[in-house]
Amino acid sequence: MNRRNFLQASLSLALAPCSLAMANTPVQEKTLILIELNGGNDGLNTVIPYSDPVYYQKRPTLAISRDKVIQLNEQLGLHPSMKSLLPLWQKEQLAVISGLGYASPNRSHFRSIDIWETASDSHEYLEYGWYARSIKNRKDQDKWLADGIILRRGEGPLRGNWMKNISIRDPRQLPKRNHNNHYQNQRTIKNPALAHILETRKTVDVFSRAIKDQLKSLPTPSSNFPKTNIGQQLQVAANIIRSEIPVRVIKISHGSFDTHANQKSKHARLLLQFSEAISHFSHVMNTTGYWDKIVMMTYSEFGRRVAENGSKGTDHGTAAPHFVMGGNVRGGLYGQQPSLKHLDNGDLIYTTDYRQMYHSILKDGLGLLQIPFSQKQYPAIPDLFRQV
Repeated sequence: MNRRNFLQASLSLALAPCSLAMANTPVQEKTLILIELNGGNDGLNTVIPYSDPVYYQKRPTLAISRDKVIQLNEQLGLHPSMKSLLPLWQKEQLAVISGLGYASPNRSHFRSIDIWETASDSHEYLEYGWYARSIKNRKDQDKWLADGIILRRGEGPLRGNWMKNISIRDPRQLPKRNHNNHYQNQRTIKNPALAHILETRKTVDVFSRAIKDQLKSLPTPSSNFPKTNIGQQLQVAANIIRSEIPVRVIKISHGSFDTHANQKSKHARLLLQFSEAISHFSHVMNTTGYWDKIVMMTYSEFGRRVAENGSKGTDHGTAAPHFVMGGNVRGGLYGQQPSLKHLDNGDLIYTTDYRQMYHSILKDGLGLLQIPFSQKQYPAIPDLFRQV
C-alpha cells in the first residue's frame, strides 16, 4: 500500500469507525509490543542471582539483600520493585530469558542499540530493522492500517522504507494533533521533500482523529493506568488494541537506564514504573479479551558490568536477561545464567544469542515464516509459546 492509499484508508476509517473491524481483518492476529529499556538496563539487579556470594562481593552497596528478593527459584529472583509482575509469573505468562547477548560485544550506546535493532553481528552494519525485514514483500500488507506505532523514540526494529509507521512523540497529544491549515495549499508545493513531510504529517493527523473516533465508543478501562511515561504509552497501546485498529507492532520505550552513579534508588524507581505499567496493561487486556493476542518483549543495548563503580553505579556491560509476556507465552526461566566467576574483562559472557529470542517471537509468537537471519545459526528458543 502506497502513502496515497494509506491516507485514503485512514480517511475511510475516520468517516466510518464502526466498520473498522469488519473492513480490516488482519491475517496476523497478534500485536507485538516492543519495549526498549533505553540506556542499558542492569540485568543483575533486575533478575538477581541472590544465591551467588560473588554477587554480593562485587556489589557491596548495590546488591539487593536476599530477604528482599522476589525468589523465582533457588538461584534467581526479581528486584523487589517488580512485585506487580508476580501474578503474571504465577499464571505462567511471564518468561525470563537469561544471558542474552552476542559475540564481541560493543559498549557504545549508539552502536550496540543499532546491533540489537537490526539483528546484526558486532562488526556487521545493516540498514533496516529486524522486524521490518521479516515482513518485507508480504502479500497481506493492505490488511494493516499501520505496520508500526512508535511512541517517544525512533523506529528501531521497524526501520524500513516499505514500512507504514506512525510516530507519536507525545502519547498525550495523540487525539489532539490537528494541522489542517498546513495542508490547504499542499498541491502547489513544488519542493518534494517539504511535500513529503506535509503529507506524512497529514497522515498522522488523520490517523489520530480516526483513533479518537474509535475510542469514543470504548468503555472506560477497569484499571487506571499509572501517570508515568511508560504508563501513558501503554494506555495508548491498550486503547489502540481495544479499538481493533489493525496495527502490527507498537513500540514504546522506558528509561534512561544509564545508571553510572547513585543507581540504587533510580533503578528501583524505573523497575517499579515498568512493572506497574505492565501489570495494568495486562489486566486491561485480559479483562477485555485481548491478552491472548498480545506478545510483549523487552530489549536494551546492553547490560551493566558485574562490579559496581566508585560512584555507587554501574558502567556499560554486556549480557542481560529480558522478558517475554503474553497470554500464550509459556512462562518460566529460559537460557543459562552467566557465571559471575568466569568473566570477560569484568563483564558477563553471553549464553544465548539475542537473535534466538527474535526468532521465537517471529516464528512461534507471531506465526511469521520470514526470518531475517540464519535460522540454523540462531534457532528459536524451544517451547517459549503455547500456540500461535
